[in-house]
Order: sequence, then C-alpha cells, then structure tokens
Amino acid sequence: MIALALLAALTQTAPAPQAEPPLSRAEICQAHMTVMIEDEMTQTGRVAGPSWFIQNWWEAKLTEAEQDEARRKQVVERLRSRDANAPDFRAERLGCVTEAFEAGAVP
Repeated sequence: MIALALLAALTQTAPAPQAEPPLSRAEICQAHMTVMIEDEMTQTGRVAGPSWFIQNWWEAKLTEAEQDEARRKQVVERLRSRDANAPDFRAERLGCVTEAFEAGAVP
C-alpha cells in the first residue's frame, strides 16, 4: 500500500514553470550598459562619459512595464552570469553600443 502511494506521488507531474517573457532589445541593451559600467567602476573607478549617455539612451527606450527595477536587476544578473568573452556576448554588447551611438545617443 505504501509502495502504491509512493509510486502515485512520484508519477504526478509538477506544474510546469512559467516561462519568463522574452526580453526586449531595450532591456537587453540597458542591462549590457549597466554591467559594462559596473565592471568599469570596479576595475578602474572611472567610466567614460559616452557610456553614461548610451546607458541613459537605452533607459529612455524602456517601456513603462520594463521600468520594473527588480526585473531589470534580474536581466543584469542573467547577463553577468554569461561568459563576457563569448563572441555572441561581445557582439550583442557592441551592437547595443553601435545602435545607440548611430542614433545620436552621444552628443
């Protein structure tokens, strides 16, 4: 009888975890700039002015729903856990910087 109860408990499926909504380009890029600025502050204690302009430009692109600070921190931490030396990570970051720069983010 105990074996049947244990078997029944083990075969029950847990509810599927809810998938997080996909990240917007603005969320991804704003997070890239945050991580880049934090890393630079840690390493050198200074951050070049254009970095701040680009971060502020991406921040302005966030929708009201994307302004949630807790979600933004999760995005930053997710980015931070990725390999910063991976080609796709570097290409994504460079794409964010280039897009903002070409759009006039830096005066």
